[in-house]
Amino acid sequence: MMIFKNYIYLFSLLLIGNTTPIWGQKKGAPKKEFPLFVPYKVKNKFGIANEKGDLVIAPQFDYISVYDVPNFFTCFTYDTNKRYQTSLVVNDKVILSNQPYFGYFNNQNIVFAAKEVGGKGSGYYSLRPEEIDLYTIKGKRITPESYIHASIFEDFDKENTLPQVVLYLMHRDKTYSLVLYDKKTATITTTFVNKAYDIEFERLEMLSDTKELHVKYVDMQQKGHELKIGIKGKSFVKTFEGTYIVLHQKDDFSINDHVVAVPDWDSEKQPKPTFTESEITSKKLEIRKDYQTYQPSKLLFLSHKLDPKYQKLIFENEKKGLMNTYENKVILPAIYDEFYSADFKGIHASGFVLKQDGKYRLKVYNFGGKESFVNGVFEQVPMITFFEYGRKNFHLISLFDENGKFICYANQDGKVYYQE
Repeated sequence: MMIFKNYIYLFSLLLIGNTTPIWGQKKGAPKKEFPLFVPYKVKNKFGIANEKGDLVIAPQFDYISVYDVPNFFTCFTYDTNKRYQTSLVVNDKVILSNQPYFGYFNNQNIVFAAKEVGGKGSGYYSLRPEEIDLYTIKGKRITPESYIHASIFEDFDKENTLPQVVLYLMHRDKTYSLVLYDKKTATITTTFVNKAYDIEFERLEMLSDTKELHVKYVDMQQKGHELKIGIKGKSFVKTFEGTYIVLHQKDDFSINDHVVAVPDWDSEKQPKPTFTESEITSKKLEIRKDYQTYQPSKLLFLSHKLDPKYQKLIFENEKKGLMNTYENKVILPAIYDEFYSADFKGIHASGFVLKQDGKYRLKVYNFGGKESFVNGVFEQVPMITFFEYGRKNFHLISLFDENGKFICYANQDGKVYYQE
């Protein structure tokens, strides 16, 4: 069996569970200025409002999940047994209602609707695959078939300018197809590979440079075929077609590698600094998803140990702060009643949630260590859902109570999208 087939399949299943989905906004793409809509809570139900707080979709959902694609929402409704149905809202319109999908992901205006299969362990990180259905952005079903996996070769056209896309499909019988989808007619117009037994993609990481997809596949009669797909004008065409002899390949994962332990010379040479237990016992926040019922994520308040070679807590009266012991610099002055370290999911940044005089603030750093200022003061515990959500300096914040229960959303200035 070809190794790459298994790799892309497992990799794509993991990406479905990311806060930033595989079918999300393109990295590096300029953020367009357009009206933003936000989930708005009225009593115990969520609807959609504009930034001013004017409701555009009446509160009718138990929870609304936000992705990194602005104005694209998965809305959950639960029954008394915690079973869920979902609706897809795009901008200010309900596109799909009361469906069995746990999530919707948009890429080049194709909606990938993911449905879990029954059984223990099914869900985002299931070892059993989800079923995926394909829709247009207006809610029309593209094909009647459900797939184990479906994705776009988006490196052909990162700017989304071509009228067609190449779709990679894994059928429920675990065969593979490559088809051409026409955006204007919302139909599949060409089948390059039809239900192959096995498939492999050569030099896929070079696709954005070569603009040519090199495919080797084995048909159901165990015959090998080779195919290259390129772009001519604004259309996808076959640039090469041939055959090859199928050879049984050795499973690369059966190779036994010998692991040799390497001594930690630094730890052997450097004496450990002295410290007290209170100086290295800190707190952190962590989001835990419910992969069985897809209820709102719960916030966990956890303790963790600091490495005193690099960090320790500092105290002044009953206040606490944080010291960088390696550089002998103060990270947080000892002015806080409590602080929590946090990784802000979906934005690839980390920082602190600071509690002072009963209020909460955020201190955020990107991967380069540069601080990004968030000015809001919050009554509830804030966690950043998405940084620069569709617009520069607009940040969407999730608010939790001190038991970790999700309350509602707010913006970077502390404005809460909630009313009683």
